[in-house]
Parts: sequence; C-alpha cells; structure tokens
Amino acid sequence: MRFVPLATLFVFAVTPAIAGNVIFITLDGVRYQEFFGGVQKPGRATRPRGMPLFPKLRSSARAGEAWIYGDGRETGEFRVGNLAALSLPGYRAMLSGEFEDRCRGNDCENIDRETIFDGMIDRGFPARDVTAFTSWDGLGRALESHPGRITRDVDRDPYPTTAVDPDEKSRAEAIMRLDSADRPIWGARRDAYTFSLAKLYLERHRPRFLYLSLLDSDEYGHLNRYRAYTDALLRYDGWIAELRDLLAGMGEYGEDTSIVVTTDHGRGRGWFWATHGKKVASSFRTWAVVLPSAKLRSEGVVRPRKADGYSQLDIRPTLESLLGLPKVGAPSANRTGISLVEP
Repeated sequence: MRFVPLATLFVFAVTPAIAGNVIFITLDGVRYQEFFGGVQKPGRATRPRGMPLFPKLRSSARAGEAWIYGDGRETGEFRVGNLAALSLPGYRAMLSGEFEDRCRGNDCENIDRETIFDGMIDRGFPARDVTAFTSWDGLGRALESHPGRITRDVDRDPYPTTAVDPDEKSRAEAIMRLDSADRPIWGARRDAYTFSLAKLYLERHRPRFLYLSLLDSDEYGHLNRYRAYTDALLRYDGWIAELRDLLAGMGEYGEDTSIVVTTDHGRGRGWFWATHGKKVASSFRTWAVVLPSAKLRSEGVVRPRKADGYSQLDIRPTLESLLGLPKVGAPSANRTGISLVEP
C-alpha cells in the first residue's frame, strides 16, 4: 500500500476533483408521472399504459451511466425551489441556486441576482464558452443579471455570429428559415429548431457550458393534447441519446462532458394533468437526471448523492461541481442547495 502524505489528502479534499464541460437540458412541464411511470392515459395517448417514454435514458440508468433523482422511494422526492410551480420562477431558482420567493409568475422582470452564467463570466470564462439556446423567449429574463455578456439564442434571437464560418452560417440560416415558416400556435420556436441550432453550435464551438431549454411538452400539456405531449417526450429521449452519440465522437471534449436533465415544474393529476401552479399540489414535484462524463465514470471520482429529498436549489451546485468550479456566490438563507454528485 502506497503512503500518501496527509497534506496531499487535504489538498484533494478542498480542490475540485474535476474540470469538465456540461450540457444542461430542461424539458418544460414534464410530469414525474410520465418520467417514472411511462404513459398514464392510454385512451388519449393511443399507447399502452406504462409504455416507457424515456426508454433510452432509463436504460442508461440501469447500466450505471445515469443517476436519476426524484422517484419518491429510492432517492426521495424532488421539489421545486419556488412558491408558484410556474416556469419563470423555476428557471430563476435553478440558475441562481436561491429559493425564489419574489417572482411568482411568468411576467417577472429580468433576474437581479447572480446566476451560474454571471458567475462563470465573472470568473473569466469567455462568452463563447457560456451559452444558452431556448425555445421560450421569456426564459431570457432568468439567464443573467447583466444581459448581453453570454452567447445566447433565445427564440427569435439570431444565431450567434462570432467567428462563424460560411458552412456554419449557411446551416444556421437554413434552420432559421424553416423555423420562420413553421411557427406553432403558441408562437415560440419549435424545439426541433432550437435543438438543431444548439447541436450545430456544440459541434463547431465545443463550449464549457451549454444550456438547452425545450418547450413543446408544456405547450402540448396546456392544450390538453396528451398524444402530442408523449410524442415530445419520446423525441427528447432520442435527442439526449443523439447528443451522447455526438459526444462519443468528439474525442477528449466528449469524454469530459457531463449532461444534466430536469424540468421546471410538475403538472396536475387525472383530469387536471394539463394545468399547474400553486393550487395544484403535484406541480411542486419534479425529477432530475445526471449523466456523468465518460471520464468521470471511468475514473470513479464521483458518485450520486443519496438523500431523503432534493430540490431545484441543488441544480446550480451540481452544474458547478461537474464544471469543476467552487460554489459561486456568498452563502445566504435562500441558497441552501447541495450538489447531486459527491466526490
């Protein structure tokens, strides 16, 4: 047995064990019922009850490649970090890491406290490495307290043009033309185009942190279109697998990239599945998944945190730990989250 000096052990205890890349994905309004239990309403979905809607992601979990939180049994419930169980308060809680007790609707002004995006820029990360692609333009008000410092493509924003080569520009413009001609009734960009633009940026620029926010699921939910809602969930599962396949072919960058997936709020039960908010109790329950990078899995330097419960306040510390960043920002009564991964 090799002797390790005590000083060395101390250094490892206080120094981040990793310094990787992260893709953070939010799937708007995806209920824990479908995530854990598959199809719940076979009459409307024309699919058998219990049919898995995230089969590839759940298969990765069984293989030990993904850690899932929020089943209410083995890992405890996962709760929102706000008082409203609505989208913008949920995103503000996740990205700032602070319990959201001020914003209680989707019409709040721009966030006025530090987010993970602000923290990375303040630490010297270049804008091209701190990126966000979102289908809903309202989410832009939760990304950064000082807008304009990160690389962002929020619904109708133009594709980032810094150092864009002709082929990349041509591909991005083709996607945006399709988007302009294919607006859904809710007006925001369809997820297919948001995903395609984010994937293009990932391929070409390999950012340290890429945030991808998808919306179709929540919109189909509010329209009470259960079949379309479950179609969206199956697409999401396929897209996450597609990103993992892409990373597998990106050499060291791909091996160093982790993925975190979650949702902003739950939904009602039974006939009330299409709605959510402070009067709908099950809206406050969500879920999360961490897919550690291939390098982290092979080295075994992190493990899932086991607890009686989790919340959206744990998301920012999780992203920071996977990025290899010390916890950013001064401790406060509203910032009590703990990373979902442990060294």
